[in-house]
Amino acid sequence: MEKGRVYLVGAGPGDPKLITLRGREAIEKADVIVYDRLASPKLLKYAREGAEFIYCGKQSSNHTLRQEEINQLIIGRAREGKKVVRLKGGDPFVFGRGGEEAEECVDAGIPFEVIPGITSGIAAPAYAGIPITHRDFTSSFIVITGHKCRGNEEIDINWANLAKAVDTILLYMGVSNLPDIVRNLIAHGKAGETPVALVRWGTCSEQKTLTGTLDNIVEKVQQARFRSPAIIIVGEVVKLREKLNWHEQKPLFGRKVGILHTTEPSSVFIDKLDELAADTTEFSLVATNTPSNERNLSPVLEAETADHIVFSTLHGVREFFRSLRDLKKDIRSISGSFYARTEEVAERLRECGLQAELFSGKIVHKIQGGQRVLLEHKHGGKEFASGLTAKGAVVNEWAAAREEVSGSAVDDVFEAVKNKTIDMLAFSSAEAVEAFILASGSKEKGVRLASIDILCADGETAATLVNFSIKPDYILQGESVMEYTSQLSITA
Repeated sequence: MEKGRVYLVGAGPGDPKLITLRGREAIEKADVIVYDRLASPKLLKYAREGAEFIYCGKQSSNHTLRQEEINQLIIGRAREGKKVVRLKGGDPFVFGRGGEEAEECVDAGIPFEVIPGITSGIAAPAYAGIPITHRDFTSSFIVITGHKCRGNEEIDINWANLAKAVDTILLYMGVSNLPDIVRNLIAHGKAGETPVALVRWGTCSEQKTLTGTLDNIVEKVQQARFRSPAIIIVGEVVKLREKLNWHEQKPLFGRKVGILHTTEPSSVFIDKLDELAADTTEFSLVATNTPSNERNLSPVLEAETADHIVFSTLHGVREFFRSLRDLKKDIRSISGSFYARTEEVAERLRECGLQAELFSGKIVHKIQGGQRVLLEHKHGGKEFASGLTAKGAVVNEWAAAREEVSGSAVDDVFEAVKNKTIDMLAFSSAEAVEAFILASGSKEKGVRLASIDILCADGETAATLVNFSIKPDYILQGESVMEYTSQLSITA
């Protein structure tokens, strides 16, 4: 049997987009992913179909699996010839027990690889606007674990040197022992007015930052009921937060946004919400059923004689190229021009090596009578085809997938609203609005959205909502979130 391999992957501090490229590659090819509490579950979407997921989350005094069991697990799966990713929050070798797991691999004769991650001690302060070094404030920093700071236990902690010889102190896992940390630092010479900050869930949408001094931080933490996981920063650099706080100032910071989409989620729209610091959850309102393979072959055959080939969905692009491979045909056998009805679809075609333009009114105007158009359609496709036929074009239509509106998805949305797991709904398109209303069963069901803010991707989406007597609260305009007005609906 082929010997397996273990990848010790740093998942980064929480924001899934802070995973390294090498870390993502390891996730994509893994047979087994053993992940912990501080690794974003959103990273699991990169895993291949059929990969095994094993949760081994750890909290203080509450371990799903003990470290010895985790060691046995990853070695056991590797001995079965599998590629095992041990996905760990932060960096594997910074208080992550990655060194212990690597030793287990060596002892068992299992090849392994360490893929570093961004550690939370660096990232969390950065997202809170606190640089851990700054030439006007500090020339040194130290990273220690607060886990050993309980009571009179001073193993490996030289408090005298720590208090006097280092400018910035970063403590992991120290919230529960904060009173002892403060007492020891002050007792060994650190001034009581020294600035302190705690950053909880750094880099995530639920990030919270609390600042104070050594003299008052314990009381502030108790009053705020501040809990782990958090990084503690002690030093003059904390003063810079007031000036440099950037992440928590983003328009959607702290908002839990449910994204409603149809066949394919718009990665452009999701990326915009991520940039605005939203915590997103996706709800697919339309279930897609791919037609039989026999039916899917015909678009490729028709494309060989078409003057213009138009794609409306990402799913259509994927199915077209799959059919091309099934027929063992070369894309160069198709001489027509390729177009897309959205910029996102055009970008996907370009990734496939095709120079594709947006199928705009200007392109439609150039189409002459008798020219052949192959149109992959979605919602509204029939009306679009009618306009081309009126110009005398010969239009052949095909659908990459049959779509069925999902009532259960709408029930999930209302349940999330009721349980307050989301506090904003974001409609990604006019089609998403129509699917939502259809699945709701009646226009009146929209009244149940009165308790939640509604965000629209663009003016067309907002206008569609208004047509169903649902007033949007916000609309995306460029890189900003604007309060909705009827004027924005027209110009956005």
